[in-house]
Amino acid sequence: MSGINPDPFNPSDTMFDEFKEAFKKIDIIKMLPSEISEQVWAKGESIALKAGEMLFEEGSYGQKMYVILSGRVEIFKKDKTVAFRGPMEFLGEISLVEPKPRSAGIRAITETILFEIDKDMFDLYFAPYPEILMEFLKILSDRARSDLETLNWGYKELKKSERLYRTIVETISEVVFILNEQKHIVFANSAFKYLGYEPEEVVGRPIVEIIKTEGSDFDLDELATKGVGPFASLDLNIVLKTNPNSVLWEEFQTTELIFDAFGMWDVPDEFVYQDEIEKNFLGTICVGHRGS
Repeated sequence: MSGINPDPFNPSDTMFDEFKEAFKKIDIIKMLPSEISEQVWAKGESIALKAGEMLFEEGSYGQKMYVILSGRVEIFKKDKTVAFRGPMEFLGEISLVEPKPRSAGIRAITETILFEIDKDMFDLYFAPYPEILMEFLKILSDRARSDLETLNWGYKELKKSERLYRTIVETISEVVFILNEQKHIVFANSAFKYLGYEPEEVVGRPIVEIIKTEGSDFDLDELATKGVGPFASLDLNIVLKTNPNSVLWEEFQTTELIFDAFGMWDVPDEFVYQDEIEKNFLGTICVGHRGS
């Protein structure tokens, strides 16, 4: 790693190795091939902050995200604390997709070491892997819902995140759709074109209209799950119908995909199964890919 700042910590070789091991344990890094993660580590820069020192101000510009290797930071907006982040968490990620002023400021509350990932690095090393983008999407979703509960301005932040999610979702080849509680499609990404549909052709329709249920053990409730974490639905074999009005119908009438489905709530996952917590179900996000 080229950027460990010798001031104020002057890290020893042992500390350097500790930082590298912490880096490798971060979820989005673990999903990279080992040779790619080594390249990211070698080409990245690090930043050392003293307690109270600013990483960036609200309203500043910069298309960079940061991974915390050690220490703890505060995220604040208009002098009001929004959240805290610690080791193995990242921040500043929205700037990689939306080149707009930072929506919040960040300062260290302890001595902190961060690893910097700029947009060029993200596009080169992370964007080619759809599974990493989906993990990135899920983390952002959990974080946005948590922040929404923290401050009354969270609704605006969630809307900003929704634009980010859609940008990510539209760049991957997996078929992605969201079901409401009535099991109707309320969002479909552009990958539906591989089935002969424009997204707007399926939005509003019951999901059963585009699934081949004859001769299968398809369970609609399992696909339209409300479960999160270990109770989400994984590895579901679903056969989707090709649009009979498209030119693709002559080539193939169905496509079998493997789906993972996750319930979405307006509270963090750890609160979903706590009866005393007030919460609302937002829908089910379903992600389908071809089997290996």
